[in-house]
Amino acid sequence: MKQSKSGVVGGVKGNQAKKQSIVSPFATAKFVYLDHPDTRFNREKGKYSVHVEMDPENESHAEFLKLIEDIAKAEVGDGATVPITDDKDRDKNCTGLKLVKFASFYPPKLFDLSMEPLDAVVGSGSVIRVSAMVNIYENKGGKSGINLYLKAVQVKELADSFGNDAEAYGFSAESEDPETPTPPTPKTEEQQSATEAELPF
Repeated sequence: MKQSKSGVVGGVKGNQAKKQSIVSPFATAKFVYLDHPDTRFNREKGKYSVHVEMDPENESHAEFLKLIEDIAKAEVGDGATVPITDDKDRDKNCTGLKLVKFASFYPPKLFDLSMEPLDAVVGSGSVIRVSAMVNIYENKGGKSGINLYLKAVQVKELADSFGNDAEAYGFSAESEDPETPTPPTPKTEEQQSATEAELPF
């Protein structure tokens, strides 16, 4: 399959879209449920999911958004529902960014930049890219569109569940280990006996 410079798999035609995998460019993660399912809407069987922020002014982001729209139009037609929404701030004002949602009933595989398996909790604010499978659907109400089945996530920058990276906690990259603390001076036998006599047990 041909890949664009954004890492998006292209060349989707006809019913192939139903089994086609696509890979997003790197973007900031929001509303992250990768280590446990979101059960807010289904307590019995929640979904693993993540949204990524896409900037329409960013070339690779704009290309990915267009690919989703193009697949939906080709497979379903005009007016098809797509997993793209406006990003909003706490006051419900649009930020100008777009959110793309990926979801699945199964936990995704996590990888680092070296493509090695990653054992970590990915929080909002992490920079990731997502591998997903395009699914064409039509619900009982006659509404049709596409959604993106979450398969795997590659992490570029890791943030915790509060949206903080290591730097936010005061850490910095160092080539050497931090200075080793000076060990305490051993006590004399008299000092040790006096200390033990003062213990409350």
